[in-house]
Amino acid sequence: EKYQKMIIDSFDWFLGNNHLNQIIYNPATGGCYDGLEEHNINLNQGAESTLSYLMAKLALEKLQRYMPDTKVFKTTKKQSEIDV
Repeated sequence: EKYQKMIIDSFDWFLGNNHLNQIIYNPATGGCYDGLEEHNINLNQGAESTLSYLMAKLALEKLQRYMPDTKVFKTTKKQSEIDV
């Protein structure tokens, strides 16, 4: 259960559960912004950030596959509004 929460929290960070409440994943490019600064998003989209997003997504998909009843999104955004 501890690891389930960590997986969900990690992926949810990319979808806006961060100190800026901003989505870090960019569905238009399939990339991920490089990170958060104190007051804004770093709009660069390097490979490391995108790979981090994809690894978090794969971990979440694995969790969903093995535990399909687990609630995985905590953001206020509807799942249908986010192309994951």
